[in-house]
Amino acid sequence: MRNRLVAFGGGLGVLLILACAGNDIRLNITPDPQNIYAGYKGGASRSGYIDVSHADTLSDIWKIKFRYPLHFPPALAGNYLFQPGNDKKIQVIDGNTGVETAERRLKRPIACSPELSDSFMVICDELEDDNLLVINYLTGRLVWKGKVLRPNLPPALYENKIFWVDKEKSLVASRLEDGKEIWRSELGGFLDGGPIICENYVLVAHSDSMLECYAINDGNLKWRRKIPARTNSSPAYFDNRIYLCLGDGQVICIDLVTGELLWKFVDKPRLFFSPALDSTGLYYGNADGRLVKLNRLSGKKIWEYSTNTPIRGTALVTRDAVIFGGLDHNVYMIASSDGRLIASYKTKGMIMAAPAIIDNRLFIAARDKYLYCLSLIGE
Repeated sequence: MRNRLVAFGGGLGVLLILACAGNDIRLNITPDPQNIYAGYKGGASRSGYIDVSHADTLSDIWKIKFRYPLHFPPALAGNYLFQPGNDKKIQVIDGNTGVETAERRLKRPIACSPELSDSFMVICDELEDDNLLVINYLTGRLVWKGKVLRPNLPPALYENKIFWVDKEKSLVASRLEDGKEIWRSELGGFLDGGPIICENYVLVAHSDSMLECYAINDGNLKWRRKIPARTNSSPAYFDNRIYLCLGDGQVICIDLVTGELLWKFVDKPRLFFSPALDSTGLYYGNADGRLVKLNRLSGKKIWEYSTNTPIRGTALVTRDAVIFGGLDHNVYMIASSDGRLIASYKTKGMIMAAPAIIDNRLFIAARDKYLYCLSLIGE
């Protein structure tokens, strides 16, 4: 038996179907990579690092079949997965059992994975007029909405605030609970990726090969720097340095405080996705099917692993391993220390979404319409 709750806001209907016990469910999430992880992003810094130990096997726990191929990874909150589909729905799934707990039905196509904080779910939809929607996941009510510049520029959630880019081409900081504007700063151009949070700063990358740094408390521009080429994805941040994969095959490192270019590494294939980072290195996949590790401080290549298939999603990094999917239907787990293959898992479809992890469970959204839950616990 299910309860149906319907709420309308600003002419946009949002339907939430909850199980009978749904009214007792509450997600309390701290904006931190260990507790909130939407795809490759690894929290508001988008580093892609999850602080868990790797296993030496990848084995089945459960899998769920959806109506259409899955393009986006799930967002994670506690033990719940929010999996967006191509049918204008977001399924809420118990990560332990694979049982659907609730679903959100939108009236328009979904443009990216949700972002989650406390009882709020933030999602962008797309049609002729693109919306940023902030929804209370308990009641299904639309709390507030805004008009975004592009629906595939995910916002960043941090300390009960939301940082997003509106249709006026401005970077906006708003209160998450009601959308009240805190500050706004006019941007210098169109963006290639959503904003990221770096300590006391907000970073955005422009399509005209510019990187801008704003103060997180008041939106004042701290610096603006020309970068060697256009990026196709969001920057990533780790330990006072900003890292970008550029469309012409370069990987660059920028000092957070000054905006100075510290190093660059030149690869040949175009790079479409953000790098993943840990304390020892930077990891990225390319169109040649190679996963590459660079020294995070110097930019020197440490190792590379070849899959012989294009890598279209961003990797996820644990304490000991790098995990990513390929167009050859495989999930790969590589030792971060030396680049050797630890384990692999074969699905029935191409994998373009980044992996996601809760504790020792790995989640893979594939084009074969399945969401896979795999065990990361070794012998």
